[in-house]
Amino acid sequence: MNKLLFVQLPPPRFTFEQAPVNIPLAAGYLAGALDADGLDHEIAILEPEIVDTLADAPLVSAILAKSPDILAFTLYVWNVERSLFIAAQVKRRNPDITVIVGGPEVTMDNEWLLHMPVIHAGVIGEGEVGFGPLLKTLSTGDLDVASPSTFVRHGGEIRFGRGPQISWDLRRSGAPYADGSLKPSRDGVIFLETVRGCPYHCHYCYYHKAFAAVKTHSLENIKRTLEFAYSNNSGVEEIYLMDPTFNRGPYFSQVVDLLTAGRHRKDIRLHTELRADFLTPEEVNRLSEAGLRSAEVGLQTINPTALKLAGRSGRLDKLEAGVRLLRDAGVEVTTGIILGLPGDTPAGFASTLDWLVQSKAYSVVHPFTLAVLPGTDFRKRAGRLGLTYQSRPPYYVTSTPGFTEGDLHAAMNLCEQTLDMRIDYIPPPSLVETGLPLVEDIEAAPYISAWIVEGPAADERRALVFSKAGNPFTFRFKGALDAQWIYETLSGFINSNPHTVLNLVFDSPTLPSPEFIADIITELGNPGAYANKAFYPLYEEGEITAINAYVIIPEVENALESSALCNEYSGVAVVVHKISDTQLVGYVLPTPALFSSSIHDEDEAQAFLKLLWERYEEDAEEVLFRDYDLNVKWLTEFRGKKPDHLFPELIVRDV
Repeated sequence: MNKLLFVQLPPPRFTFEQAPVNIPLAAGYLAGALDADGLDHEIAILEPEIVDTLADAPLVSAILAKSPDILAFTLYVWNVERSLFIAAQVKRRNPDITVIVGGPEVTMDNEWLLHMPVIHAGVIGEGEVGFGPLLKTLSTGDLDVASPSTFVRHGGEIRFGRGPQISWDLRRSGAPYADGSLKPSRDGVIFLETVRGCPYHCHYCYYHKAFAAVKTHSLENIKRTLEFAYSNNSGVEEIYLMDPTFNRGPYFSQVVDLLTAGRHRKDIRLHTELRADFLTPEEVNRLSEAGLRSAEVGLQTINPTALKLAGRSGRLDKLEAGVRLLRDAGVEVTTGIILGLPGDTPAGFASTLDWLVQSKAYSVVHPFTLAVLPGTDFRKRAGRLGLTYQSRPPYYVTSTPGFTEGDLHAAMNLCEQTLDMRIDYIPPPSLVETGLPLVEDIEAAPYISAWIVEGPAADERRALVFSKAGNPFTFRFKGALDAQWIYETLSGFINSNPHTVLNLVFDSPTLPSPEFIADIITELGNPGAYANKAFYPLYEEGEITAINAYVIIPEVENALESSALCNEYSGVAVVVHKISDTQLVGYVLPTPALFSSSIHDEDEAQAFLKLLWERYEEDAEEVLFRDYDLNVKWLTEFRGKKPDHLFPELIVRDV
């Protein structure tokens, strides 16, 4: 019996105080389909405690410890390059493992991916159609692939399956949560798919590419999933309705009725994507009664030329009215806009921003840079449309007939200014170090989130910490700085973990020079990592955001001294201000702000945190504590987080 292990890697995150967003729904459906086919395989999905927490090298070791015969990676734009790196490292240590890929990244026109030598075979489109036949093909060695939705590699040749395209009958799909294939995420979220496909065919989107028409899951399986979700011990706190245009789906009314009935038993938040321009007051009232708390709507642009080239239609007045209905019902609306669409110009993008400000058709605006995604119409017609774009993920457009690269950069800055928002915000890491039980037995720990280093550590100690390093990982350098040891340590870590987000915190009496930090980031950063490319064009290509440095400065006497230090480290490191209790009486120093107080009296602690909230509410993420108890109170009582939603900090300290 072969052991099959599904792996879906999460998007990058920058601190353990961010809950991972990684629900392997595709693997859940596939596991059910393979069980139904009666294949002789032991099937498992890599647990979130492993896949969502570990750095690259420890993740490789954890996968090998599972002893899989077949590794199946679900590839998305945010994880494809890291997945292939992990696969290659696994293969180096066990060449007998077979690597299969699937997911939206696997398309006939994604040449760079198809020719990666680590891949043995893949599924294009719906996994349930091709995965079973592909496993049989690989087990028999017969390269006459049974399904047109698959490919296999034979030497340097890629062989695609032949025959008519097959569409999966969703009525054969199970209900992965009700069937036990999947559990809710750590923060209580489940994904619910009621349809596949989209009635609209926007040319930048690849959601509809594998489907000739919208297909529906069986109402019975939808009911089973909701019965599970609304049961007392399910752990479900939010349902993300995956349908790309939920209010235009064939089951909209029935599903809303089921959700409303379930809410009488248990109040669960709902999130989905909607066509706001088609919403009626009655539909919004029903959605609100069912528990809708947040929704995404697509504006994209108000430029009629760009809309036509993108294959979109709709009336602005109706979209504005629909968003107003949602907001009046207490629903947070994220309105999406796209920078760099064919037919758009800097002036057109500016007009879209102005319209948003005037109409207030949003709670939050999410600006996207156009990604020329594999399998999309824009990818096929990129040459004719004059689009140049990144050859690897995230495939962002770098110029169009209407936008130069400089125009794209300026437009994203204009977006920040017009909407008073920060697109490039990266939250600082936790700086807790007192009151928290430190990890003593490193080998027994599931992972290590941070290493507090007082001075150079022995090679054996360093290797032991690295073997359990988390993603993200934080080095906190205290005591005297040994520049050579720091450089060698970081170099060794990054070489083994090139796709791991890294925080460097310098908390020592002697501050490092800006040049020293800049050299580390420039020489050791991996420009090809997704986290480094995701902020384009706000940052130019080649800039590093996956290594973030923080310098904790001593208490300063005035704002001028603070400003001077911030300017000195500008563009290299974030300055974190130590603030004493007495300084709170006077002026408010800029954030990030670090408080070293340990207050054990409950009333005093509450009064202290209330004062901080009054001063720093808008920058609450940048208020940091050394004391564990104060940090927990701040997160839970003021910032509204639940401790059990987060993977806990596990810190090693070397004295």
